[in-house]
Amino acid sequence: MANAERRRVIATRGTPQGLQELLDDGVIDSVVRALESGKEADVFIVVCEGRQCIAKVYRSRQFRSFKNDAGYREGRTVRNTRAQRAIDRNTRFGQKLAEKAWHVAEVDALRRLGAAGARVPGVIAHHDPVVIMEMISDSRGNLAPNLGEVPLSPEGALAMYDVIIEQVVIMLQNDLIHGDLSPFNVLVGKDGPVIIDLPQCVSAAHNVQANRLLERDVRAITRHLGVIEPSIADLDKHAWQLWAEYERGTLEAGFRPDPEKERPTEVGDLAGLAEFIQTTKRDADLERRAAEGDEDAKALLRAAERREARAQRAADARAAAVAEAEAKAAPRGGGKRPKSQKGGGKAGPVRRRRRSAEADEPAAPAPEDRERERDDRDRERQRGREEPGRGRARRRGRGRSGGADRPAESGGVRRPSGREPRKGRETPARGASGDPGPSSEGGSRPRRRRRRRRPPTAEK
Repeated sequence: MANAERRRVIATRGTPQGLQELLDDGVIDSVVRALESGKEADVFIVVCEGRQCIAKVYRSRQFRSFKNDAGYREGRTVRNTRAQRAIDRNTRFGQKLAEKAWHVAEVDALRRLGAAGARVPGVIAHHDPVVIMEMISDSRGNLAPNLGEVPLSPEGALAMYDVIIEQVVIMLQNDLIHGDLSPFNVLVGKDGPVIIDLPQCVSAAHNVQANRLLERDVRAITRHLGVIEPSIADLDKHAWQLWAEYERGTLEAGFRPDPEKERPTEVGDLAGLAEFIQTTKRDADLERRAAEGDEDAKALLRAAERREARAQRAADARAAAVAEAEAKAAPRGGGKRPKSQKGGGKAGPVRRRRRSAEADEPAAPAPEDRERERDDRDRERQRGREEPGRGRARRRGRGRSGGADRPAESGGVRRPSGREPRKGRETPARGASGDPGPSSEGGSRPRRRRRRRRPPTAEK
């Protein structure tokens, strides 16, 4: 009981909840002190099974400074299809599963590499979100420093580079790439360098950025050791040989890049290739942000699709215009047109046939004929606008112009209205005695009929 109370008191002094649960369960005996706080986890020195160990407590995604992990999670899958769909859709449940998978990835990588003989810390226990590992110590029994804190001679720098490249080759043979290798992630213990911090390790076979991450890891080590030994500074340019051997399946444990071998270049348009890479990277970033629910990224993707559609339509229109121009420029009859020769020859019959074919085609109207036709159409259109009023006046028999003028426009024939004329009234075309009206003889205007008045109503 006293030990349990002591553990609880120790746990309340700034100890994370994960370590407090392990103290209550008796997995660890005590927490010695906090060691450091990284981008995504807090590290403590604890006592487990009577020896000092390292407890790495992961922080949740919202409380860690390293959040852009989409490039490292590419290629990672889980066996449960329901869980994989939730991770892909980025739901709340999927986010929790992705966070747990991020922690498990480091534990799996440490166990795989430890079984393969790589220099990595051994895993003692894993209780999510806490990983308990063995503590790397120096020759004095203290905590081992990182590579950036160790003074090296030029010969020591060359030996250190050789051992680290050996660990990189072992990792690549096991289909793993560290992804964040640097002097701060290499501890110099009593037996040599040890690689730590592998939650962001990627699969060399399933991640499209694996080659770039491999070269970046080697570059980070060569730049640091190149300050001590200048001959190491340019060795990162030959890291492509590691990837080439891995792709061919001929990578062996003792392989080292050859400094005399040059990288093959088969690209002619380097500027175009660089632009293509930047465009692809930008599109991938937009798609990732759109998948995470960013409305601005979705709008940019829709705008890009519209631009591509407009460009495709413009290209199709240009191709159609070129094809039409070529069809018009091609000679009639399909064959090649023979060259004209002086004195006739074979060009004569061809010219005669062409002239006869042109004679069969209708001639284009002259400009004055087109203007005349246009004026006629305008007059017909104007007459059509005035026709409703004139027709109504004709039916009532009160046309403003002479009765003989209107039949003359339609061929001189007046159409019967189907009604008998009223008594005591005359038709516009003839007078009361049956003789033609004065308008037919070019005389004066016909007499205007009086309007019949409506009888008064009987309401009054």
